[in-house]
Amino acid sequence: MEARNVLIVVSTVMTAVATIVYFVRLSARYFIVKQIGIDDIMMGVAVAITCGYLAEIYIAWASYGLGKHGTELSLNQMVGILKMTLAIETTYYGIVNAIKASILLLYLRIAITSFFKRACLWTLAFVACFFLASEVATLAQCVPLNKAWDLTGTVKGNCINTTAFFYSTSGIHIVLDCWLIALPIRTLLSIQRPTEEKLALVFIFGMGIFSATASIVRLYSIRVFTQSKDPFHDAVPVNLWSMVEVNVAIICASIPALKCLVSRNQRDRTRGYTADKKSGSSMITSRSGTHRADGAERLKSSRESSDSMKKIRMEWDYQQQFDNKPGSSYEMASNISTTVRGGGEYGYGQHSSPDITSSGLEYTGRSQYPYP
Repeated sequence: MEARNVLIVVSTVMTAVATIVYFVRLSARYFIVKQIGIDDIMMGVAVAITCGYLAEIYIAWASYGLGKHGTELSLNQMVGILKMTLAIETTYYGIVNAIKASILLLYLRIAITSFFKRACLWTLAFVACFFLASEVATLAQCVPLNKAWDLTGTVKGNCINTTAFFYSTSGIHIVLDCWLIALPIRTLLSIQRPTEEKLALVFIFGMGIFSATASIVRLYSIRVFTQSKDPFHDAVPVNLWSMVEVNVAIICASIPALKCLVSRNQRDRTRGYTADKKSGSSMITSRSGTHRADGAERLKSSRESSDSMKKIRMEWDYQQQFDNKPGSSYEMASNISTTVRGGGEYGYGQHSSPDITSSGLEYTGRSQYPYP
């Protein structure tokens, strides 16, 4: 099979696989985690631009003969390939920087230390600035721009050293890839989980090494392309490894988000929530000293709900304004604390039995006597 045909097959298959993995990730976020984050949206942008990149390769391949030898091409075809190359450059920088931004936004979701959070934010700012600089340099590489595809030498103007530009941007991308791989390791090793699970997380987040490897191979293909006597034919390896790099990056960056698919606890919580919602029996009554495991899980979720916090504050205000009994406010606090922790009486006396719903806590009555 000719190299130009290999480019089409590999690019199509890799883009299809990466797109499927992304939509599985999106489905898992929506149906299981029930929360789609900005990192998922940013990865969707990267996937969309990758599909645009694939369309550009199709056009250059079908309309202008990308991958053929220069002796087989007409002047118009050569000019068309050079124009498509400029479009591909702008598209490529958009993809790789969108993927890096998505990874950093994912890191911010798990940031538990101020140092890690600041490192992510500063890196994100650098990625944004580097993206803008790359796009400006690409679109202004020649003045006037049409000199970039002037093969007759009739257009007067100047162009930058594109070889040095390609080397520098590729080198920065490789360094950034290595930085993104190393950045979360300290945080992942510090979490309170079994050693085997921590090592598994480090491996999952470290899968970006495959994308970094593809970036290094792409850098070599750039060297071959810039030194080639037949650049129209030797443009195939650059585009081939560019497609491998971005699609492998999308796949590797989406794998951590798929953890919920193999997490039994997450599936059980979602299954219980869905069953209760369909049957209309989402309310579970929790008596003092008697708690069910699924009730405790719902309590944990309700604690994070703003609606439940509003109800707690309303009940707190009600106790303070209308009970006016010594210790009743303290009793209310102990009621809330005991219920949220899933505990029983803990020697606090007989408290009212809160009804635990999927949207928060609802107290059916007040305490029978003040806190002793």
